[in-house]
Amino acid sequence: MNAPSHNDVRQWVAERSLRRVAIRALSVVAIIAILCSVGFYAYFGVFAHHAPADVQQSVRADTNVTVTEAYGGYVVSDADPDVERLGLIFYPGGRVAPDAYLPTAARIAERANVTVVIPKMRMNLAVFSQGRADAVIDGESQVSRWVVGGHSLGGAMACRYAGNNADTVDGVVLVGRHRRMQPVAKHCMSDSESDFTPLNQSSSNTSTTGSRGVCRHWSCSC
Repeated sequence: MNAPSHNDVRQWVAERSLRRVAIRALSVVAIIAILCSVGFYAYFGVFAHHAPADVQQSVRADTNVTVTEAYGGYVVSDADPDVERLGLIFYPGGRVAPDAYLPTAARIAERANVTVVIPKMRMNLAVFSQGRADAVIDGESQVSRWVVGGHSLGGAMACRYAGNNADTVDGVVLVGRHRRMQPVAKHCMSDSESDFTPLNQSSSNTSTTGSRGVCRHWSCSC
């Protein structure tokens, strides 16, 4: 058997070195990807904005409303279940947990006899859960009419959902800076009779504040 030549040895060593470099590079990429995934999950999932515990407890203790955990979030309604209801499905803003909106939901439910549903979004980002309202509408049979809405990113996704379900949804409520949300609403409304009305009021009973807007008589094409 002939001994390997010097060139064969050098080629074998070079190939092994390339394999080692490739394995190390792939390992580094995999570690970076894992760290980024963990960081993304922690930032948006674990460290999302919540209402203080005492605020949540005060809403639950309010005898004028009922608070039920459902759809990964909450269903808030007034204490009169026999009245025909309007339902509001509210999509939380990015990195905001459903419980942050409990005070405002309770106030709406009590004063307007509205069932407010705040579902949980995947990773607390509504862009990953645009169709979450489907399960709510199917599950809340006592509600006869539905309005969808949301805060910031949640408002944009609610508007998109409304555009794809115009036969089911009767209106859209947007919460956030209306100057930023108004182009979203107008983009979602192709009907010439559509209107976006900014309501320049601070939301006093919620963990988030901002301006609010209501879209009426629209058809969405987004």
